[in-house]
Amino acid sequence: MAQAASGGYEIPARLRTLHNLVIQYASQGRYEVAVPLCKQALEDLEKTSGHDHPDVATMLNILALVYRDQGKYKEAANLLNDALGIREKTLGNDHPAVAATLNNLAVLYGKRGKYKEAEPLCKRALEIREKVLGKDHPDVAKQLNNLALLCQNQGKYEEVEQYYQRALEIYESKLGPDDPNVAKTKNNLASAYLKQGKYKLAEALYKEVLTRAHEKEFGKVDGDNKPIWMQAEEREENKGKLKDGTPMPEYGGWHKTAKIDSPTVSTTLKNLGALYRRQGKYEAAETLEECAMRSKKNALDVVKQQTNLTDIGSEYTNNNRRRSASRDRVLKGSMENISHNNSTEYDDVSIIRFR
Repeated sequence: MAQAASGGYEIPARLRTLHNLVIQYASQGRYEVAVPLCKQALEDLEKTSGHDHPDVATMLNILALVYRDQGKYKEAANLLNDALGIREKTLGNDHPAVAATLNNLAVLYGKRGKYKEAEPLCKRALEIREKVLGKDHPDVAKQLNNLALLCQNQGKYEEVEQYYQRALEIYESKLGPDDPNVAKTKNNLASAYLKQGKYKLAEALYKEVLTRAHEKEFGKVDGDNKPIWMQAEEREENKGKLKDGTPMPEYGGWHKTAKIDSPTVSTTLKNLGALYRRQGKYEAAETLEECAMRSKKNALDVVKQQTNLTDIGSEYTNNNRRRSASRDRVLKGSMENISHNNSTEYDDVSIIRFR
């Protein structure tokens, strides 16, 4: 226990494997398998290690997030509070595992609409991560995203913008401009701008995301190599000029940019399309929406092909996690990760989602 208290505790490999298996069952809606599996593992751990052990706390987290996925929020809260107490007692108040449990509790309260109760938990988790990992660590940026979303649900937009902007700076400096979290955070910040009526600022961020995706896929933008939003606006400008029935020019295979490993691009297409509609730019909106639909269809086709090859007992890889959609994203938080989900009106790509 001394090693755990000094910050040297790591989740055992057997629990990570069990966690992966639980995720797989839960992602398939097989809770009748996932829950008993968790309970049996918890009972075995308590017999061998006692209740106040970090491994027991880890198992409580896993079971709690299965319950949260089922909407059993009261049961989940009880388990998370129990896990928090164990981790504080055995690992110390400033351990990253404590921050993870605080975050999971904050997400749970947020999903129940208890934003004021969730905010201090999220702030404490942020303080721990900053202290242990440093103020510019990517996990700090993830926590900032969560905190921003909690504040956004309370209308604290000044704080929201500060948190998202700081998270964006961390991601860009530490992970580079092409890291998926950069685009996701820009979408989040754009959502905050939209809710305040700052449409130009939101539009600029959406265009940045799509331009970067274009350059990554097709090379530097020039006169003949234009990102989809430029093509959409050109189609908007030319819609009244083609009066002889000539069809609009094709925009090529741009939709292929929004591949299965880049769902944020597809989300951005829909977000900017919705903003174009608000502005009355219907041709431009339809161009982006059609592009987003094509990318979604392509992604689903790939998913179907890959799912047929998946062995239920196999290791749960990163590609598997993408395919398991919302249930997977909710459950990933139990292994000290912060899940990535879509949010409301403009399909904000947020780190946590509140129903």
